[in-house]
Amino acid sequence: MQENPPIMGWLSQDDPEWGRAWAQFPDPLLKHPVTGECLQYMGSVYQDERGWLHTFRHRRYPATGQRQYWHLPATPGWNP
Repeated sequence: MQENPPIMGWLSQDDPEWGRAWAQFPDPLLKHPVTGECLQYMGSVYQDERGWLHTFRHRRYPATGQRQYWHLPATPGWNP
């Protein structure tokens, strides 16, 4: 019997997927000039129709001043 994958997972910093995910951003800090807020990795989630997605959040994205989320697809076959 095949087990279902976990619904949530976490990238470790020694996983090659960590660097690949962060490399999707031209500036991985995206530091806000006033608040100092930076981009944050929030975890990874498995969705049957999309596979694993890595979620990033910025509380105050410098381009808009608003909260923003990114859901980046994991490398095919990646599992936490």
